[in-house]
Amino acid sequence: MSYTKPNGTLSLFRNDRKKTDKHPDWSGSIMLDGVEHWLNAWEKTPQNGGRPYLSGSVGKPKEIRNGNEPRQRAEP
Repeated sequence: MSYTKPNGTLSLFRNDRKKTDKHPDWSGSIMLDGVEHWLNAWEKTPQNGGRPYLSGSVGKPKEIRNGNEPRQRAEP
């Protein structure tokens, strides 16, 4: 039995393989319209001394390990 995330659900994990400042501080995935996409986030601190925040981006769809098609949400 496989688990499919509900639409709009995301997971982020600290990136322990970060080697440069351009690499994300956090990475994970988000489910959008039944397709799981890569998700990256960077920790930011405003120059004016404001509160820290996360800035992020949604990437390409994740691929099935043995093929080239994006993972599709299972129909109920």
